[in-house]
Amino acid sequence: MITLKAGMKAVVVGLGKSGLAAVQYLHQQGLEVAVSEFRDQLPEEERAVLEQCDVDPSTGLETGGHTAAFFVDADLIVPSPGVPADLPILTAARSRGVPVVGELALAAGRIQVPVIAVTGSNGKTTVTSLIGHLLGSCGKKVFVGGNIGTPILEYLLNPGNAEVVMLELSS
Repeated sequence: MITLKAGMKAVVVGLGKSGLAAVQYLHQQGLEVAVSEFRDQLPEEERAVLEQCDVDPSTGLETGGHTAAFFVDADLIVPSPGVPADLPILTAARSRGVPVVGELALAAGRIQVPVIAVTGSNGKTTVTSLIGHLLGSCGKKVFVGGNIGTPILEYLLNPGNAEVVMLELSS
């Protein structure tokens, strides 16, 4: 399990649903969060979440690409699922010993209810949805997420809302 300590600096690479959930979760854990985003402009909804999570727009937000200087004092880097693992800035961070972990690795060990994960080449969404529906029909409170559209870290933001976590994971 990745150790998270209040005051650590985490850089989230890429926003979207998973990146925003990572920002919120890391902030909730007491980390100083910064964001590096490829897009030049962020929608107002995303800027509002960053503001709520104390991301300083002048020092904690980089848009329009990823620069080495922005990552130099990171204790942890969390790339969103769409960010290539071989991005040069991530490769450089790994070579310096900085943990670069995705949302699944961040959630690992922190989910206190049973987890069912579906992976493979074809049919993941259908099987994940079906199992989630069947469990719900049996009276279970089920969180259905992962690649199916709801980030895993959204469960950790409200962990009491499910008895089972049902995840679709990349093959």
